Amino acid sequence: MQNRIFISLILTLFFNSFSFAQRNERDSLLSTPIYDELLNAINSSAEEDISRRLSKMSLKDLVDREIISRKDMEGLALPLGIYKKTGDIDFAAGIYDMWMSKARNAQKSSSGKIEASAMITAIEAIELFRNNKTTKSDIRNYRNTVLVPACDTMRKLHSEMQRLYSSERLTFMNLIANNLSANILLGYNIQEMMPPTHMTAKRQIVDVNPIFKVYYFDRLLQEAGYEFICYFPARYDGLHSLGPFQFTDIALKDIKVNSRLIDKFKIFGKTTDLKTINDHALAAALFAYSNWERLSYILKTEGLLKNFNSFFADVETNSEKRRILRIFIAGVTACMHHNPPDSFEAIKKYLKQNQDLSKMHYSWISKSDSKQLYKYYRSAAEAYLILKVYDKLFME
Repeated sequence: MQNRIFISLILTLFFNSFSFAQRNERDSLLSTPIYDELLNAINSSAEEDISRRLSKMSLKDLVDREIISRKDMEGLALPLGIYKKTGDIDFAAGIYDMWMSKARNAQKSSSGKIEASAMITAIEAIELFRNNKTTKSDIRNYRNTVLVPACDTMRKLHSEMQRLYSSERLTFMNLIANNLSANILLGYNIQEMMPPTHMTAKRQIVDVNPIFKVYYFDRLLQEAGYEFICYFPARYDGLHSLGPFQFTDIALKDIKVNSRLIDKFKIFGKTTDLKTINDHALAAALFAYSNWERLSYILKTEGLLKNFNSFFADVETNSEKRRILRIFIAGVTACMHHNPPDSFEAIKKYLKQNQDLSKMHYSWISKSDSKQLYKYYRSAAEAYLILKVYDKLFME
C-alpha cells in the first residue's frame, strides 16, 4: 500500500514538473521581450535561442509540446482545427471553425447579423480545403513574389501621381513611396492576423513577441498554403472581411471615394473582387498609399509638412533617420488600416507639438493617447523589425 502511494506521489511530481517545464518553454518562446520601449533590440541572445528552438518545430510539434495549447489559446489553436479538440491538425476543420466563430460572434453583435456574401465565401473556403486544393509557400517566397510586386505597382502608380502634387506634398509622398517596403506590408499583415497577447503561467497577459508571430505565420504558409491565408476570416464582425490584411468593403470604398487618386488605384470595388493572394497584397499596397495620401493632404492644410520634409531631407545618406522613418511608416500603415481618422488626428497633434522628430518612431503614440492604436503600432513595427533579420535568424 505504502509503495503504491509512494509511486503515485512520484508520478504526480513528475507530471507536474513536466507540465511546469512545458509552461516555462511556452512562456519563453511566446513572451520573451525582444525590443524595449524605444524599439531598440535588447536581447540578441534570446533572438538566436528562440529562433534556434522554433526552427526545428512544425505546427504539429508546437501543439504536441503544448507551446500552442488546445485548451486556452484560441487565436493560435482555432486555425489549426484543434481548439478544444483532440486529434491531428486539420486545416479544413480550422477554416470551418474560424468561419463558424465569426458567425457566432456576429449573432452576439448589436446587429445580430452576418453578411450573406460572407457565408457564401465560408462555404467556398470549406469546400476548397475539403478537396485539399492549396498552394504551399513560405514567408521568403511570399515576400519576394507577392509583396514586392505589389509595392512595385504602388510605386509605379505613384510616379503617375507626381504631377498632381504640390512641391511639399510630393516631397512627403516620395519619402513614403520610396520607403514603404515589402517587409512593411508583411509586418502589417502579421499584425492583422496574429493574436497580440499571451497569458503566462503566472496569469499575466503579455505581448506575444514578434519572432513567434512571424514564425507561426511562416508555418501557415508552408503547411496550409496561400488559399488558407486568403480565406482567413476576421472573426469579430459580421462583414465580408477576410484575408492576410483582413480587408472589408469599407477600406476598398475609401480608395474609390478618394477623388485625388487616379483611376488606376480603383481596381477593386469590394472584397469579393479579391480572388488571389496577389489581389489581397495589391489592395493592401493601394490602401496604404491612399491613407498616406490623405494624411499628406491634412498635414499640408495644417502647415505641418515643411518640418517633416526638412528633418528627413538627408534620409538617403543618414541611416539613423532612415531607420526612424521606416519604423514610423511600418507602424502607422497598420494604424491607418485599423482607424484612419484617429491615426490622422494623433499624427497631426504630435507634429504640432514636436519640432524634433528624432524620437517620433517610438513617441508619436502612447497607451495614454490610444491603447488600441498603440497596440497596432507596436505590433506592426516590431514585426517589421524582426523581418529585417528573419532570414539571418532562420538561415538554413
